[in-house]
Amino acid sequence: MRSHGTNDETGEESGSAFSLGDVMAAIGQRIRLIAALTSVVAGAAAAVVWTLPNRYEGIASIQIDQRNKEILNVKNVLSDLKADAATIDSEVEVIRSRQILIRVIDQLSLRTDPEFTATSSVQRLARWLGWSSGPIKRTEISQPASINDLLPNLGEPERDEMARAFEQHLKVSRVRNTLVLEIRFWSVDPVKAARIANCIAETYIKTQIELKTRAMQDASGRLQETIGTMRDKVAEAERNVERFKSDHDIFDADGHLLVDRQLAREMEALVIARNNTGTAKARYEQARRMMVEGEGNESLADVLQSNTVRLQRDELTKALRRQAEAQTKYGPKHPEMQKIAADVGKAQSELGAEISKIIKNLKNEFEVTSDGERQQTARLSTLKGRIAESRDKQWQLRELERETFASKQLYEALLARNKQTVETQGLQFADARLVELADVPLHPASPKRKQLVGLAAAGGMVLGLGLAMLLELGSGGIGRPEDVERVLELPHLGSVPVLDVDPVAGLDPLKAIRLMVAEPRGSFAEAIRGIRHEIDSRSHRLGPAVVLVASSMPNEGRTVIASNLALQYAGSGRRTLLVDADLRQAELSYQLGLEGCKGLADALARACDIDALIVRDRTSGLFVLPAASRPDFSMDAPGLLGSHRFGQLLDHLKTQFEIVILDAPPLLPVIDARIISNHADSIVFVTAWRRTPRVLGRNALKSLGPNGDKVVGVVVNQVSPAAITREFGMTGASYATARLRYA
Repeated sequence: MRSHGTNDETGEESGSAFSLGDVMAAIGQRIRLIAALTSVVAGAAAAVVWTLPNRYEGIASIQIDQRNKEILNVKNVLSDLKADAATIDSEVEVIRSRQILIRVIDQLSLRTDPEFTATSSVQRLARWLGWSSGPIKRTEISQPASINDLLPNLGEPERDEMARAFEQHLKVSRVRNTLVLEIRFWSVDPVKAARIANCIAETYIKTQIELKTRAMQDASGRLQETIGTMRDKVAEAERNVERFKSDHDIFDADGHLLVDRQLAREMEALVIARNNTGTAKARYEQARRMMVEGEGNESLADVLQSNTVRLQRDELTKALRRQAEAQTKYGPKHPEMQKIAADVGKAQSELGAEISKIIKNLKNEFEVTSDGERQQTARLSTLKGRIAESRDKQWQLRELERETFASKQLYEALLARNKQTVETQGLQFADARLVELADVPLHPASPKRKQLVGLAAAGGMVLGLGLAMLLELGSGGIGRPEDVERVLELPHLGSVPVLDVDPVAGLDPLKAIRLMVAEPRGSFAEAIRGIRHEIDSRSHRLGPAVVLVASSMPNEGRTVIASNLALQYAGSGRRTLLVDADLRQAELSYQLGLEGCKGLADALARACDIDALIVRDRTSGLFVLPAASRPDFSMDAPGLLGSHRFGQLLDHLKTQFEIVILDAPPLLPVIDARIISNHADSIVFVTAWRRTPRVLGRNALKSLGPNGDKVVGVVVNQVSPAAITREFGMTGASYATARLRYA
């Protein structure tokens, strides 16, 4: 099957690209629309700009001054401006601010100037619609006494329409990447434009100095208030330090409490107590474990290392030795043996009692040492609590001392800063200087009539081009041969012109499907001959052939192309059969007047003799096989066309005819044509000029599956005569002036 490439980056099919050829074709087709739109826009622009009044522009230049302007080496309250882009852009907005503009208006008495108070047509329309009402309000600007007066009023703000109108005449911009700012003000009066531009620049510089002076005065007043507060705060902090030392008995130079010295002694005592407890516990645990495990009194005696135990163990050893010696002389029931056994038992009992007593003493010793360790631990914990409380008091004391020290430093700094501020209030300089005053302009700065008309004409042309492209893209269909080869990746077999429809009688269906006979010398017939030639030249099959004429959707002229192509083959002397394979609607049979005649469906369903069902046209010599005696859309057409008998019938027809042309239903709505394509030798794909969507065309070809390789090319149907002459390169006076009667 023929594949359609995709763009790796966009995922769109490569055939959907809009090439330069498409652009040029769209422009050529709609050149009159583009020219008309360009002329209308240019004419309207010319009519408008010639009614605009001349505007003169006054230009004053100021520079952000970075040079050191300090007479004394004292830092100002307001620092000088920096030369970064953000600062310069901010100063541009300051120059355009309402504060400066209103001062300029009042200084030059411009509130009665008709240029700024006259109501424009837009304002009159807004007031008529009720969007704006009332006269122009004037905002009274008073000289602020401090910087607090420069803050916005929290009450209901007033609108100064005069300032709004005045602002529309002003433009402030930075000169390239320099520190120079241009103040441009336009007016219908050149002298007034220069005066206002100069006044704005001077007012801006004066405002800077005034703001710095007021800031210094306000800072001095605030510093004096803060100094009084800090003086009381420093005195109170010093009193708090002395009071804290007295309350917590901190008398030595380092500020330590007496409990700190006890900590080392108590910790040493705790270590000794823990060692004694560990030793007693080890002896007790070892003796108890050996006694529990039954290792013998002898072993316990070695562990306990007691003189009494050692003597009793010696007595027990002697008694056991006598018992062993007596056993060799006497029997077990001899009186001497019984006496010796009594001595052994007594020695063992005394030894065990002594060992138990010692183990009990070891336990008591362990408990005493453990209790001493706990008491020492409790004393140490109590001492640690006192130490922690002492540490907290020391931290509080240091915090009070740090606060006192910081307050002293701040107090001294405020005293020095206040002295500097008072002495330097009158030594303020602006952060900008006036570079160039505005001259009276000799020529108007606007409107630039020629440029505006030229831009309007260019805009109209761009609008026309955009509209042409929009109309072109809106069609979404296939037009030129290049579109066929690019979008569908198939050869272009030919373009068939749209037929001229009688506005009164309308379209004659019988004439349309037999146009090769009705008008054999027309442009339609020439297009069909060209298509037949392309099919024969691209088909490498020898002998009889089955040609399927298919389309993606209905009403694309598939039936007309199939019928006239069959008439062309029959007129050339080849034995040709035209088969109406649309078993559901049988449109071809209806147009030929063969409705009710038995046909292909009867041969498939009822096993009728197909040779008896074929009808011959005596005029053209074309043989026709109708669809069915009773076409029915609910008929199981796919089942009949997919049966083994359909293939047998086509094989039989190929023995009787040289060319068998099949007119099948469209590919996408039903599956019939896709089934028929399994038996076709060649497939001709028909599209409607600029009406068949490209996506549907590609989907229809994909639906053929492996049979897509049988498609020999594409026929573009219903093409306008002008497009054939312009886009398809079919020139010639006789062809261009031919009467086109096909709808």
